[in-house]
Amino acid sequence: MTDDGDFNPMQEALDSVPNASKVVAKELRMMAAGEDRYQRFTYISPWIKNIWNAAADIIEDYERQKLH
Repeated sequence: MTDDGDFNPMQEALDSVPNASKVVAKELRMMAAGEDRYQRFTYISPWIKNIWNAAADIIEDYERQKLH
């Protein structure tokens, strides 16, 4: 943690990669569904899966708002 309130390494990383937020949202949904390389997450709590889906929803909503 830094004292600089404007420093946000996560946002800087996302901004530096084209379509990063879309990739993150897609990966979160795959994790929640236990698809592909995330098959080991099949037996994760539904509560955790709901959090991953909600996070993907937030990311996608944020991206839609940026377009308007």
